[in-house]
Amino acid sequence: MPVPSTCKTDFVIEGYGTVPILNGDPKWLPPKVKGFVGTQVKLMRPAAVHICNGSFSEAEQLTNILEKKGVLEKLEAFDNVFVARTDPSDAMEKPIFICTKNRIDVEARYIGSGALGFFVLEKQEAFFLHLLQRNF
Repeated sequence: MPVPSTCKTDFVIEGYGTVPILNGDPKWLPPKVKGFVGTQVKLMRPAAVHICNGSFSEAEQLTNILEKKGVLEKLEAFDNVFVARTDPSDAMEKPIFICTKNRIDVEARYIGSGALGFFVLEKQEAFFLHLLQRNF
């Protein structure tokens, strides 16, 4: 009789530690992608990482999970359209500042005051200095 077992994969980040991988295999990621993921994990400190393969079945699986959690709600009038409701304490519900040289990079159209996103023209060096001050 076979014994139930689990194959566990961790993403090891130098100077940070390990983060479990819930889906996917980091060994298949190109070196630049591994570096990007490592930087983002160190910055955001997630409990785990899910590596997406981009398949329709995976999209359906993730959509079903988010629907069951109450994060997504299907809009019946349209096919494959959902409304996402997040926790008000989530950063996405607060003003967001995006640094870029061109306003058009971050705004599809000018909405006026009261929008969640605000355009900030800032030099890249100043942005990274601000980022480093977050104890990154």
